[in-house]
Amino acid sequence: MRDGSRVAWQTKAVRPTRSLLVVGALVFTLSCSKAPRPGVASFCEKLGKDRLVLDMPMTTPENITAMVGRYRELDRLSPEEIKDQWHAVTELIAKIAGADVSTRAKQQDIVTLIYATTKSINDVKKYTKETCGVDFALPVSPPSTLVTDSTTTTA
Repeated sequence: MRDGSRVAWQTKAVRPTRSLLVVGALVFTLSCSKAPRPGVASFCEKLGKDRLVLDMPMTTPENITAMVGRYRELDRLSPEEIKDQWHAVTELIAKIAGADVSTRAKQQDIVTLIYATTKSINDVKKYTKETCGVDFALPVSPPSTLVTDSTTTTA
């Protein structure tokens, strides 16, 4: 009886404790995965507020300066999930803004740079739409044609 009652007592005491630990761990895990990560809320809020500036064409020096500034501000706020990709897009925008496109070779350098950043551009667009609910058109996208010295070819 001593062994039987001891086992019964241990079983009754341990089961509720284990259950509470499992439930507690589950609640903690779910709450951490669903809660906004630090930086996401402020990034998404700033992105929503600055959307019009981020979408504007790069036509005037004022537009370009404002756009690059906003991209850099968002670069500092970007969440870990998209930090590298956002930084790549920010650097691309800054390089295009200051680019000399007076020759075909310099234009091709920009096209090559855009192609090199294609994955980051697509990742940023997907992330901002899915996470922030902001569907904006980046001012650059991979061109459908390649500029060459003698011909233009479709990519």
